[in-house]
Order: sequence, then structure tokens, then C-alpha cells
Amino acid sequence: WRATKKDEMAWDKTLWFYTPQKAYADFTKINNLKKVDIAAEKVIAKQGDEWEVDVTVSNPSEDLAFFIELMAVQKSDGSPVLPVFWSENYISLPPGESKTLKLNFYDQDLNGEDLEIKVQGVNLESDMML
Repeated sequence: WRATKKDEMAWDKTLWFYTPQKAYADFTKINNLKKVDIAAEKVIAKQGDEWEVDVTVSNPSEDLAFFIELMAVQKSDGSPVLPVFWSENYISLPPGESKTLKLNFYDQDLNGEDLEIKVQGVNLESDMML
């Protein structure tokens, strides 16, 4: 995911707090990554008024799964549960790799709804709901 063309700065228009850009890096080759299917599963635990969820994401394909994002959402309408504290997010998985991400949030932030985890990524064959 290295750019084929670098950012170009407009150094002649620099202000003390800002340097504008003349041109932006070219990352369009990311759009040509092969589509991949991934697997994911969640384990939910609730202790008192706090939820803890472990989500394990696996890439059984032979290609990179790029920039995978997970979101905690309300099942009824897909609106995000906020705030959520993730161990990490926006991950990329090489072929055959797995990673477990943890998230925590308070029961009041779920608003009495059921929880789903939305999994999406740049080159995933399709979004997934857990």
C-alpha cells in the first residue's frame, strides 16, 4: 500500500501553521486488491454494567485482507454504540493469520438494544454482521 506518487507540498504558500498540498499521493492501486472472504466470531461477556466482547478475525484466503474495520452497532437499526473502547481497530491480515480484538462499553450505551458487530474492509468480498 505504498503510494506510486508522493504528496507534493506547496512550500511557497506555507503559513506559520499550515502548508497546503499541490498534489496528493496516489493510492489507487489499493482498489485493485483481490477480493477476499474472511471469517469472524465473537464471544460476549457482561459483568455488571460493562460489556466485554472478544472478536476473532481470520483470513483463510491466499491474499491480504486490507484495512478491516469493526464497529459495535445496535441490531435494530445499525446505529453505532458509542463510546466503545477497542484494543485496536483498522487491521490488515496477511494470508492465514488471525487476530483477536477486544472491545468494552457500558450497558447504558447500548440503549437496551441487541448488539451486533459489523465487519468491513477495503477488499472484503462483502460486509459481515456478527
